[in-house]
This record gives sequence, C-alpha cells and structure tokens, in this order.
Amino acid sequence: MNTSDLDRTDLRLLHALQVEPRASWNQLAPIIGVGSSTLARRWERITTEGFAWITGLDTRGQLVLLEIDCDLVLSKAVAKELSRDPRVEVLEFASGPGRSSPS
Repeated sequence: MNTSDLDRTDLRLLHALQVEPRASWNQLAPIIGVGSSTLARRWERITTEGFAWITGLDTRGQLVLLEIDCDLVLSKAVAKELSRDPRVEVLEFASGPGRSSPS
C-alpha cells in the first residue's frame, strides 16, 4: 500500500467525504468533476487497498463515537476500564502530538 497510488481525484474524494461523510456520489460528482459511478469505483478501490475505511456502522439505530484524550501512561488503564462496559464494541488507539487545552 503506497499513498503515491492516490491521484488528485482520489484525494479530492477523500477530502469531500471528510467534509460531508453522508454525501451521495451524485452530490459529490459535480464538485469533484467526475461521474458518480467513477466515484463509487474509486471508493471501492481506495477502501479495498486500505487507504480509507468506515469507522462505524449503525446496526441498532444508535451509534456514538467518542474521542478520549489521555496521557500515554494512563492509556492502558483507560482502555481496561472502557472494555468493562458492554456497550463498548471497539477500542481504537492513536498517538501523536497532544492538543493544547483551552485556557
């Protein structure tokens, strides 16, 4: 998987879906400048190759996605506590530069 395999249209599609994740291919086609069937094919390739993915599916009529920031040294304890809750179906971790807290 190499991100150089993504061309300008692929990157425009990914950006558009970040801005409007529920937009239809028909709505995005004139914005991106290609047909809706082309967008559908490109999305299929992008997801199959692992460049993008869907992080949640609504299977019971309700879905909540929470982002929790914590110190790295506390992440295992936080994950352990969250895993005890039967409503939690997926725990996903990411690391990187922290955000500054509002003053």
